[in-house]
Amino acid sequence: MGKFVFQSIKDESMAYCFDSSEFMSYSGSNLGDNLYMFPTYGDNLTQHGPQFPATVSNFVDCLASLAKYLLQNPDDVEQLTSSTSWPMFGMTVSREEIDFLVKKVNYKEDKVRYYSFQEKKMSSSESKRYDKRWEEIPRYADGTMQGVLSLLFNNKRYLMSIERFFVYLKAKEYFQDEYNNYQSIEGCCIGSDEKFIDLEYSFLAVHYQVESARMMDRARNIFRCLESNWVNK
Repeated sequence: MGKFVFQSIKDESMAYCFDSSEFMSYSGSNLGDNLYMFPTYGDNLTQHGPQFPATVSNFVDCLASLAKYLLQNPDDVEQLTSSTSWPMFGMTVSREEIDFLVKKVNYKEDKVRYYSFQEKKMSSSESKRYDKRWEEIPRYADGTMQGVLSLLFNNKRYLMSIERFFVYLKAKEYFQDEYNNYQSIEGCCIGSDEKFIDLEYSFLAVHYQVESARMMDRARNIFRCLESNWVNK
């Protein structure tokens, strides 16, 4: 359990809080687990009201402010390394999942077909209609970035805004790599009216710090194993 507060870069009347002791009920508009905000009315970091979940409308300011704080207080990065504090984004979406939806899950006007997202399989068997593991391929499944993202979010329904944005980034990367082109989507699938580059850089400025700390943890664990199995043998 950990908690620290940090000043908003853009709004001196507000501050943010990372608090892993609080339970946040799911809402697609919430920025992420454990990220809150509260009013200070310009009184430094003194809290002058209840804290409430940071939302997508504060995406850039919250994450940019968090990135700045972590750069100045690197010891606190460790508090974000657990999967419940900052998502393990490698588990959020895979290139294999995107590839399957792009190349296999395509709507055909003259044939009802079904797909299993978990098993990465296709079927035209009518029996799949009643199997909850299978979904009928919808009309919007056309292989475009918009269609693929709609399918992904239909199969990953309980993602916070930072997770949805990561999925958007991975889809963008996939289409850029595979087709040297991608479809810019208004709001970047999180309903934001901020510039994409600001969303991307504020997110990555935090993400790279957390992933670096996770890699250091792995390096320490590996070296401890090395000590046990070789150095101290």
